[in-house]
Amino acid sequence: MPMEKEQLILDSNIIISFLTADSNLENAEGVFSLAEKGIIDFYFSYHVLVEVVVFFGAKRLIAYDEEGKPKNRIALPVRKITDILIPFFEKDFFVHPDKESLMRILKIFSKQQKLSTIYDLMIMYESSKLGINLVSEDRKLRSHEDFIGYSVGELIQKYT
Repeated sequence: MPMEKEQLILDSNIIISFLTADSNLENAEGVFSLAEKGIIDFYFSYHVLVEVVVFFGAKRLIAYDEEGKPKNRIALPVRKITDILIPFFEKDFFVHPDKESLMRILKIFSKQQKLSTIYDLMIMYESSKLGINLVSEDRKLRSHEDFIGYSVGELIQKYT
């Protein structure tokens, strides 16, 4: 009798832990191997994607000074962005309600090399869904305000 497969519902904290464990994603690979062997399935929900993307686009890429204020923001090259996200979506054990659209956007922009940070990717994705240009609005926001602390949802609300 075959063993029943476990379904692992990942929350953003777990995924962020995988991705920040080390730059080679070695810890994440251990979890991926369980899924590849059919022992577990992942359910990767939209809100988790948003949290992970915002985390990488803002929190992880900022150094904070002693007073807790953000220092310079370091852009993450687009190749690194796609290296982080594409493996999630290429695996058939990931379930996502809009997986095909995300893959299409990721692949288009990885070829065009137009994104400077993973945060830009999420803004572009939301723009495509809403039919508005959040990218230019976000650039205006960054030049006039400290955009840290804005979630993607808040940006959308601000500009719609």
